[in-house]
Formats: sequence, C-alpha cells, structure tokens
Amino acid sequence: MRRLVLAAACAALAAAFAPPQPVSRITRLHDTDDEDAADLAFLGRAMKAKSEKDAAPLGGFDPLGALKKFGKGLDDFVDDAMDRKLGNGAEFYGKRKSNFYGADDPMKSDGRGGDQYKGPVGG
Repeated sequence: MRRLVLAAACAALAAAFAPPQPVSRITRLHDTDDEDAADLAFLGRAMKAKSEKDAAPLGGFDPLGALKKFGKGLDDFVDDAMDRKLGNGAEFYGKRKSNFYGADDPMKSDGRGGDQYKGPVGG
C-alpha cells in the first residue's frame, strides 16, 4: 500500500513539472455571421485608428512659438514694471506694452510708438 501511495505521489509531482501545453488564442477575428465578432472587429479598428491619431505629434501645437509668445509677454510686462507704467503710471509715463490688464485695456499701446513718454519738453 505504501508503494502505491509513493508511486501516485511521484506521478503527481512529475505531472506538475511537465511543460505546459500551448494555449491557442484567437488572434484575428474572421468575418462571419457572428454579430459579436463583427462588433469586436469594429471596435478593434476604431481603437487602432484612435491610437494612431493620438500618436500624431502634438496636433499642430508649436512649442517654440508658445515659448516665444510667453517670452514676449514677459518682456513687455517687465518693461512696463521698470518704466512705472503699471497702475496709474500709464497716465504719466506713457501707455503700457503688456497685456497684464487684459486686451481691452484703454491704456495699452497700439504698437506704433507715438504714444510713449518722450521726457520733459524744454522750452
């Protein structure tokens, strides 16, 4: 009886370390009359198209252009701050260059340069 139990244990142990049988998976759905397979195939194509769209480089966003615009805005703000044009200073020292107070700021320069402070007028 002992030998029979020992032989059964050895057989079970040998079966546990046997190489696994390859698993067959369906890797491609074939066009059939199966409605679920058609739905899954449609979803697979839609997901593939979405992933290709997401892989497009930044979707037309220009990081260097954005950095240039940010730098210009920062430079205009620092110019206004150093020239004392923030707050009510624009009434005394000329109109502002920056968009710090918004695009509809009445004290913002139009960019032509004629509305800037030119210093005291001597007589």
